[in-house]
Amino acid sequence: MSPLVKARARIRHRRLITLANDLIRDGSTTVNGITKVTPADYSAYVFGCSQIRLDEAEAADYLNAVLVARGLPRLNTETTN
Repeated sequence: MSPLVKARARIRHRRLITLANDLIRDGSTTVNGITKVTPADYSAYVFGCSQIRLDEAEAADYLNAVLVARGLPRLNTETTN
């Protein structure tokens, strides 16, 4: 993988983590520590902010990474697949 491809992947990753943090940071997105945000919501938010297209599986991965980092429960995978 070329250095340019790696750099673009890092930038994309950082942007997606930042957007997930921004979305989860809002207290209205969680109720009793359970997130109300779905991967489809996050995909739409990301596209609206950055014109990056995500499938729901990748969106769930980014949301789960942020949720776990904040000590919150992961998304229910039965409803995200």
